[in-house]
Amino acid sequence: MASKKASHGGPRSGAGRPTSGRDDVAVKMDRAIVARGRYVAEIRGLSLAEYLSESVRAVVDRDFERTVREGAKGTAQTE
Repeated sequence: MASKKASHGGPRSGAGRPTSGRDDVAVKMDRAIVARGRYVAEIRGLSLAEYLSESVRAVVDRDFERTVREGAKGTAQTE
């Protein structure tokens, strides 16, 4: 009797991480911060990526807007 070998690779039903609407990338962060963030995220029922994204979003948005304004001022002065 010939047994069918399990295939390796390729898509599998239910395999891998759940999909989200985010476009995630890997970043390096201090290990202690990540450990604490992982704990908070777990208690709140979130993924670490969701928790850190929401935690950092306000700071990044504020700094981005400030930098764009300052950059626009700098550009206008040099022209």
